[in-house]
Amino acid sequence: MSTRIRGFILPTTLMVMTILTVMLTAAFIMVSAEFRASDNALAIARASALAQAGLEDYLSRNRGVAGATIYDSLRITYGSGYADVVATRVKPQIGSRLAVWLVRSSGVVTSGALLTGQMQAQRSVAQLATLNPGVLPLKGAFVAANPLYSPNTSPVAPINGSDFCGAQDSVALLIATNDAAGATLAGMSPVRQYAGATGRSMVLDSTHVDWASLLAGNFTPDYTVPPWPGWTGYPVLYAPGNLTFSLTLTTAAILVVQGNLTLTSTAQFKGIILVGGHIVVPTSAAGAKVYGAVVTGLSNLVTANSAGTDTVMRGATTFYWDPCEITNALNGMASMAPMRHTFMDTWATY
Repeated sequence: MSTRIRGFILPTTLMVMTILTVMLTAAFIMVSAEFRASDNALAIARASALAQAGLEDYLSRNRGVAGATIYDSLRITYGSGYADVVATRVKPQIGSRLAVWLVRSSGVVTSGALLTGQMQAQRSVAQLATLNPGVLPLKGAFVAANPLYSPNTSPVAPINGSDFCGAQDSVALLIATNDAAGATLAGMSPVRQYAGATGRSMVLDSTHVDWASLLAGNFTPDYTVPPWPGWTGYPVLYAPGNLTFSLTLTTAAILVVQGNLTLTSTAQFKGIILVGGHIVVPTSAAGAKVYGAVVTGLSNLVTANSAGTDTVMRGATTFYWDPCEITNALNGMASMAPMRHTFMDTWATY
């Protein structure tokens, strides 16, 4: 008598299918985990790259951070994300010791994820940097490395050496190599006057402008003029040849003129004017005012006696010594220099 076991195939098949389903599910989970791990690693690498790019981009920019500023921030957008850069002053400038800043950059990835639903990857890096203020040791309202001609056709002196900013009673007014025939410096006082090569070296010492390097192309202005753009702040404007200045609005900037400059405007200028050749101020510029400092004849520092003679008519433009406007202009040239061995790529863990 034999006993047959019925229904054996069905449970065996179900067990095998269950095992296969579990194995297939585990395989999918492992593959998904691998994708997620790869995606996370790629996103972290991209976020780190964005953070470092933002840090280097910020340090390479001229942010115009003034000495009294304690905080600055900037968002820099890239193709795959952005970097939020925050700079905080941790130590003010004391004497000759420059101010120390902490620059923190957080990179955020917004595209390129392998899997949907992933959180945006973020990574922060930081660097200590010193704030190098813009420096141009100007010593007078009008500094000339070439002769100055100012005929006495009006009782009003065209150059005013009194400190318009109010920090001092009076400062050096003029440094000129020599007078042109028939010129007079009456009413312009105090005057510091030097002659020949000594005068040129004194002007260089009074400006520290490396005109030869500028002419060689080692100079990057914010705008080349003309045409005249619209702007805010105190940008650096550069005229590659002679320039006739005829703006009719108040202008704040650093103006660098490679050739000669003619002022015909009745507007106000605030900041610094550097002229390679000579300056011409006709009586048609009556009422115009320049607050800050002007330097002319810089080409003489490269080729002697090449700049010509400045002609500043009395009763026309008045040049005022204004250290406040000079400071405002130079603040735009301030830059941050990273300190060696202070880069931190795990700032978020501190």
